Amino acid sequence: MTVLFCLPYAGGDATTLYGSWRAPLAPGTEVVPLDFPGRGRRHREPVAASPEQLVDDVLDAVRRQVRPGEPWAVFGHSMGAMVAHRAAAEASHRTGTTPPRAVFVSGRRPPGDGPVSPVGIGSLDELLANAASWGGIPPDLTARPHLARPLLAGLAHDLSLSHDPVRTPPVLDCPVHVLWSDGDPLTRPDRIGGWALVSRGPVTFHRFAGDHFFIGPTGARALPVVRQVLSSEVAGDPLPGGATTTADGNGPDGGWAPASGQGKVDATGFGRPTAAQTGHRSGPSDSRSLERRRLLARPAPQGGS
Repeated sequence: MTVLFCLPYAGGDATTLYGSWRAPLAPGTEVVPLDFPGRGRRHREPVAASPEQLVDDVLDAVRRQVRPGEPWAVFGHSMGAMVAHRAAAEASHRTGTTPPRAVFVSGRRPPGDGPVSPVGIGSLDELLANAASWGGIPPDLTARPHLARPLLAGLAHDLSLSHDPVRTPPVLDCPVHVLWSDGDPLTRPDRIGGWALVSRGPVTFHRFAGDHFFIGPTGARALPVVRQVLSSEVAGDPLPGGATTTADGNGPDGGWAPASGQGKVDATGFGRPTAAQTGHRSGPSDSRSLERRRLLARPAPQGGS
């Protein structure tokens, strides 16, 4: 049995977003939608005061629900991706916590990369305008802001925590799967390749179309990627990774389908990492990480990735 923890975006409800994932995934996968404190089914609990508290909360859930030696994985979108990556990194280096077998980060800029533009949360009207531009507010609520404002207070708090903790995380050893869209206003296509630096294991980039919420209101567009990876885990095959894939509408469920370049980390076209990004490497280098650096350092081909 593989336990998959699923983390929501800022202000999101994990059960609403991921509750329908149980049936479509492999029979040997247990899906655990994990709300942040103060959100969703945990709305009566005090909210977290720091991103570090969110990371600790996830690791507490892992220790409660994963038996010693049992495989687990974690999926997070947007703010949830930041927490998923940090929790996986901490689990890999904490005594008594089994490291994950796979990490899925969706709709999130690489660690250490600043926001594309400042996120205005000074007033609820400003936040409403921003959230609408990301694709996160239905048009009927945008037209009636008084209905949206109760939801925005929680979003504003979560966004205040949606930043990289100060301490540099350890480098992972497990496969990392990066789900991204070149239409996402909160990430930059020329910088998304910075995720290739977070693991000594294979890093796979899955390209989608759409805005910041490109995985859909119930995460359905991400399911084929997750299903393939975890099905390999349940079957005992090596976890797939180190490829570039594209959600072009021709794959299973009308969404994801493999593109050319399978079998290697293909970070070309994502841009050169900044000094801050390369400075986030820690631990010994190996041939895979060195090759990944060379791939990232190549200039982007004309026409983009």
